[in-house]
Amino acid sequence: MDIISNKRFVQRSQDLSRLQVIIYGMPMLPLAMGFSILIMFMPSYYGLNMGLGLGVVGLVFAVGRIFDFITDPIIGVATDKTQSRFGARKPWITLGLCLFCLATYLLFLPPESPSLAYLFFAACLYFLGFTISDIPLAAMGLEISDDLNERTRLAASKSVFFVSGGIAGAAIPAIWNDNLEQAFGYSVTAIVIATLVILPLFSYFMPSEAKSRIQDKSSILEQYARLLRDKNVRRIIAVFFTLMIGASMSGSLSLLYVSYILERPDIIGIAWMASGLGIFCGLPIWYRFSKKRGKLKAWRLAILLGIGFGWPLLILSEGDEAILVVISFCLGICAACQTIMPISMLADHVSATQQSGKAGQAGGITGLKNAMSKFSVILPLMIAFPILSALGLEKTAPEIAATEVSLDGPQRLALITFYAGVPLLLRAFAYMLTRRLWTTSENKVPSAL
Repeated sequence: MDIISNKRFVQRSQDLSRLQVIIYGMPMLPLAMGFSILIMFMPSYYGLNMGLGLGVVGLVFAVGRIFDFITDPIIGVATDKTQSRFGARKPWITLGLCLFCLATYLLFLPPESPSLAYLFFAACLYFLGFTISDIPLAAMGLEISDDLNERTRLAASKSVFFVSGGIAGAAIPAIWNDNLEQAFGYSVTAIVIATLVILPLFSYFMPSEAKSRIQDKSSILEQYARLLRDKNVRRIIAVFFTLMIGASMSGSLSLLYVSYILERPDIIGIAWMASGLGIFCGLPIWYRFSKKRGKLKAWRLAILLGIGFGWPLLILSEGDEAILVVISFCLGICAACQTIMPISMLADHVSATQQSGKAGQAGGITGLKNAMSKFSVILPLMIAFPILSALGLEKTAPEIAATEVSLDGPQRLALITFYAGVPLLLRAFAYMLTRRLWTTSENKVPSAL
């Protein structure tokens, strides 16, 4: 892999003000609030509390994710091609956040007996609103700075607000866990208010267009064929995708794990917030480490630590809730690196491509990355949920707490395997894949192929 000096890319280290770096990540706040509630509560809520069944609900969300998987690349390229007085990204972000607010209302506050058709429509609308907001925001972060380390700070800003929103989203149902319908109503209100406050700030302070952006006039198929031939993009996304499958597996099954294995469904919010706190603590650590030792070394170390911290989840049982909270915090520190390094390394690639006189395809790259992220969520829904449903895990968490129902051997083994065992194996595989990535350091970036 060719490596070239960073001097040609670091021309304006103060290209963005500190306020702009902060405001850049703010739209992730309402998106993350809705995301944490979706991944932690919605599959189990519709499957158990609403009586639709875990297997059927898992299939519905999986099909909705397939719809999302298809739209991501299309929207990514569409944002690259957009030209308006407000820039290429801002109109999409505004539209997406408004659509997301409507979707959270429909999904979190369903009628008394929602049908599968209702759930499917609300889920697809939710995924579409999230995609229309997130892809142009991430694409903007790939191209608005010429500074190697500032691109990491932009990714960190996005991650900080994503974690903040995730903690807030988890906290509301945790506080009102005896009345989920009321908690979901408060959540929708908070998402709408956050959107109304953030959109004007974002529209006013953020630049409308990246200074170095080059218009790509090729078709969608041509753009993605070119991206998939690019070793830089393909290898980063392969590692990211592998890690995301494991994270999605654990996240989707977290409520069932604490309910059936620890028999403490009430600590799900605490564990989620501990993970978020770990990410907060980890972001400055990994940023400083990457400046000194390089982004790839930081990412590889985080993966190894994730394996070390994650294996005790295989042997936890009733009474180990304090250990789970500590593990969640430690895994959050590791996850902090996963939230910033892939996107920062992709931004390095976009910058190198732009500087070589070619279109960086920030929207297309983001669409491809997000599509892989969404597909990683489909796999747990299509595999783990139907298997667990077939094994008889159809009781609600409150019923388990009240009746002290215990799992039989196959049920317990399957749940622990999907929640903890599979993610460990995927982290090990991802670590091996990182050997094929380029080497980055404080003074080096990859050249465009």
